[in-house]
Amino acid sequence: MKILITLILAGFVIYLIAKICLYIYRPFFISKTLNKMHTQYSKLIAVANKEVERCSNDYEKWKSGDSVLVDMYSEGQCKNAIKGALEWKNHEQEVYEKFIRLRERSAGNYKKLGETISACMTYLNLREKVSQTRVTDMQAFSAGAITFAEFEASTNEGRIMIEEGERRLDVLLNGYLSRG
Repeated sequence: MKILITLILAGFVIYLIAKICLYIYRPFFISKTLNKMHTQYSKLIAVANKEVERCSNDYEKWKSGDSVLVDMYSEGQCKNAIKGALEWKNHEQEVYEKFIRLRERSAGNYKKLGETISACMTYLNLREKVSQTRVTDMQAFSAGAITFAEFEASTNEGRIMIEEGERRLDVLLNGYLSRG
């Protein structure tokens, strides 16, 4: 009986020590995770800025009469490429702003904050993975290793995964808006 009571007390003490350690470490872990997320977001925006710059440079070259670009693209296609790149950049900024709003709303609730961080990390990781997969697939397609149908299927799969990640952020945000 004494052994059982000793084991129960030891378990309770270990549980309390673990809870105290988690309570102390949690803000540091959250801060580290938020910094990692901001770094991923900064890389994503840098890629978007490079794409906008590349499209703008292509359009400037097209306007100056670059024979390769004039033969490959029309003026409308160049303008649409710029517009698409700007829309993509703005969309990524809007998604990150959703996360910022969610983070602000769940600041005192660690469970909701964890869910919010998890959703945004998942989205950013998916975005990075899909970008890497897209580059690999484009290289494989240009080398003739995969067919256009396989390339298109992979692109659609990545798009669907990203849309699901965005939808999860929207659901979290709408949950907060409906309560408050």
